[in-house]
Amino acid sequence: MPNDGPIDEEPENTVTDDATTTGADEATSTGAVASGNKHWVVPIVLALLCVIAAVLVGLLGWQAIAAKHAQSDSDSALDAARTRAPLVLSYAPATVDADIDKARAQLSGTFAAQFDQLVNSVVLPATKQQGLASKVDVTHSALIEPLPDPMDHADVLLLMHQVVTGNNQQPQEGTIQVK
Repeated sequence: MPNDGPIDEEPENTVTDDATTTGADEATSTGAVASGNKHWVVPIVLALLCVIAAVLVGLLGWQAIAAKHAQSDSDSALDAARTRAPLVLSYAPATVDADIDKARAQLSGTFAAQFDQLVNSVVLPATKQQGLASKVDVTHSALIEPLPDPMDHADVLLLMHQVVTGNNQQPQEGTIQVK
């Protein structure tokens, strides 16, 4: 039976040694996984920061381009108002029919219909009978309110200087405010 004792001890020592070895292996493999995770965290965080930065740069660039287009559209609206208003409001007795045709070409919608009514009832008779002439120059202009869709329209305020002359009359000057 003395042989039975040492045989029993060996398996216990072996089991103990195996348990110790197995525990050490687990600690080493867990440490390797933990340190491996740490090595991947930094590149992932950096990649996410790069993606976020790229998105922000893209959005800011898009906003800058949209603002530039809006400014360009505003400038175009002001330029159109400055050049077209004198065409619509200026006429001379010798060229009144051609002046009215140029003015009509600048108008659309309900304002064109109102313009035709005013021209036919007031401007043409006064120009032909009294030799009235109107000369209009834009002195100031401002964009009041751009609409969300700049292709639609914009509200513009014009301040204009008008001189009206006629047969045997002193020139009459005035300021016109048009929205």
